[in-house]
Amino acid sequence: MKTMTDKLALVISAWVVLAGGYVSYVNPERRWQCVLGVAVLGTAWAIRHIFHDNTEARKAARHNITRSIAYAGLLLSVGLFEALGWVTASGEFRVRACQVLAGAFIMVIGNAIPKKAVVSPRCAALLRANGKAFVLGGLGYALAWLFLPLAYAGKVAISILLLTFAYRIVSCSSRSDRSTPPTGPA
Repeated sequence: MKTMTDKLALVISAWVVLAGGYVSYVNPERRWQCVLGVAVLGTAWAIRHIFHDNTEARKAARHNITRSIAYAGLLLSVGLFEALGWVTASGEFRVRACQVLAGAFIMVIGNAIPKKAVVSPRCAALLRANGKAFVLGGLGYALAWLFLPLAYAGKVAISILLLTFAYRIVSCSSRSDRSTPPTGPA
């Protein structure tokens, strides 16, 4: 466990295993859900272990899998909080919590986009602009699910993402890498 992401994923996974074991012991009707959640995380850790070489591509793959394990653990935690009675058992909480985590995931992806190695300064600027758009779109998505009434949250959140992506597509397609053609006689 070298990075903070590795440690965070390990702590979240341990929490899911321990809380899932307790929930399955106390509430036998939820046993299969807990076993399934633990099996998914165990399979993901096994897949991560396959990428144990120290090549750059394998390190990047291992980091992506570890980040996915952390998000899967957070999503599983929403159901465990409800099963443990720490939050009111309502479908609204689960929907809002999962959608806020989805918005956070979009923001993390947006944060990672500009960190790719490129040689062209124009391409680097384009990646930075697209990364900012993803971060702001994910933030808008999460905030819409957090604060708007449930009846409107889905439509507004998707509209925010679609408008953000449409804006980036239009701005990217309106610019050109080519120099302006020469004017005058040939």
